[in-house]
Amino acid sequence: MNTPLAKLQESMKKKNLTYYLIPSEDPHQSEYVDDHYKCRQFISGFTGSSGAVLAEQDSSRLWTDGRYFTQAESQIDRDRMELMKMGVSGVPTVLEYLEQHLKEGDTLALNGRTINTTYGKKLSALTTAKKASLETNHTLAEDLWTDRPAAAASEIFIHDEAYAGEAVSSKLKRVRSHMEAVSAEAHFISSLPDIAWIFNLRGNDMACTPLFYSYAWITMEGCFLFVKEHCLSDAVKDYLAKNHVSVLPYEHIGTFLKEQKASILMDPDTVSYKLYLEVKKNRILFGENPSYAMKAVKNDVQIEGLRSCHLSDGIAMTKFMCWLKQNIGSVPMTELSVSDRLEEERKKQPLYQGPSFDTICAYKEHAAMMHYSSTEESNVELKSEGLLLIDSGGQYLTGTTDVTRTFILGSITAEERRNFTLVLKSMLSLADAKFLQGCRGSSLDILARGPLWQEGIDYRCGTGHGVGHFLGVHEGPNAFRWQIRENQLDAVLVPGMVTTDEPGVYVPGQYGIRTENMLLCRKQKQNEYGSFLEFEHLTLVPIDMDGVDETLLSEKELHLLRDYHRLVFDRLSPHLTEAEADWLYSFLKI
Repeated sequence: MNTPLAKLQESMKKKNLTYYLIPSEDPHQSEYVDDHYKCRQFISGFTGSSGAVLAEQDSSRLWTDGRYFTQAESQIDRDRMELMKMGVSGVPTVLEYLEQHLKEGDTLALNGRTINTTYGKKLSALTTAKKASLETNHTLAEDLWTDRPAAAASEIFIHDEAYAGEAVSSKLKRVRSHMEAVSAEAHFISSLPDIAWIFNLRGNDMACTPLFYSYAWITMEGCFLFVKEHCLSDAVKDYLAKNHVSVLPYEHIGTFLKEQKASILMDPDTVSYKLYLEVKKNRILFGENPSYAMKAVKNDVQIEGLRSCHLSDGIAMTKFMCWLKQNIGSVPMTELSVSDRLEEERKKQPLYQGPSFDTICAYKEHAAMMHYSSTEESNVELKSEGLLLIDSGGQYLTGTTDVTRTFILGSITAEERRNFTLVLKSMLSLADAKFLQGCRGSSLDILARGPLWQEGIDYRCGTGHGVGHFLGVHEGPNAFRWQIRENQLDAVLVPGMVTTDEPGVYVPGQYGIRTENMLLCRKQKQNEYGSFLEFEHLTLVPIDMDGVDETLLSEKELHLLRDYHRLVFDRLSPHLTEAEADWLYSFLKI
């Protein structure tokens, strides 16, 4: 066969390589990457954002998580590639698989730019213990990809302090204070969201996420930003100069690092293994980028911005919902056409910059794939029946949104109605939490899963993730997860953190249901027991009442639902037409 995988395996045989590893990440360990770096997708055919391919000369395997099991099964060649379902009992991780199968004299090869330092050190230790070889300078997949897209190089622009709420000088001062505390002479940063946040800059090097490819080197006396210089306007160059930031070419980072002699603070989870090898002769202080936790706590300006952009997002979503509910069955609709209609509504909102991720618009059985993406080939017509799940979001200069609603298009089964209501109970339960400061996401996750676990139902993913501020829609360190694992996102929740609340039910081949709100952590009260915290709903989008079985809701849950809908109506109705406001009031039953 003349497939990319077959060609890769042929190259492996010529070079006498036993294993070849292709992860999903780019050289900055980004979650969502520019098309230029989608080598795993090129080799496997799997388009999900998370996963890794481990090829052998005559077999291959794809690892991915529970969000993508159904999608991966439909996209890979099951005759030539085995799906390894991460997190399922009995399924080894990539490292565990290599531990079981790697033999003396074997060679594990990869591109060292695409794995982080932590993982690279584990692979190095494993191959050494097995008396095998680790080769990190290969680019087999890249070399085979003859029509590979060029690397992105978008214009870099300033994210005004009026939206960011803090000056670059203040952020650098905080970073340097942390460096001083850990006795670091220099801080090397590879994480693109951290660089964008520190310097109040944004770009468009990857779809839906306003980032730009760069590196940063900060010392007590100076600061260097490595970027593609043609991406800087004169205004941005002046801005950087005023903030005492020197600019160097992006491609010179390796040479620059080789020349450094300092105690260096770096995050082993975001710096590539290849660049770590350039500086390992120095005293390396491994630790989280201090900006990682700083940017997770939104300041007052950012919080007001988030409230503003969620109002805009709620207006767009509600206008769309009104149109959808009133026209389904009479106006031709498909997954792609209604997704386009929603985008048209968002584009009408002030300060809107584009979607925060590719919209998931999934009808009936398509919604069982948590991260389904409709294409011209998979696109289907919507009818006056069943469930339509839409997970979408927007990038605004004032913040980032992420919201999921499952719409009832007509008749649904008793099981679908029950599960729709269970998911609603789960979302409301977590959003209503009152808890002492010191709790982590894992302390609260049971509030969302509880109503589903009571019925023997679960969803194979986390309950929620942090969200950046005009940055990535997925951001740590805060999250809601029930399992406590090594390197799991599970920070102590503090006021200013924003986290999604998105329980769901997914029945392969039949339907999927998810309801998602973004929650702002804020102070509730202080008393003799400590500081109590609570959540504020940022999302202002109606729940489809046509799917709710109110007999399954307790009096408290009914009260929570009505209170939420009163909030939605009070905030949105002044911005809707009279007809839309009348429809919304009647629909919400408030």
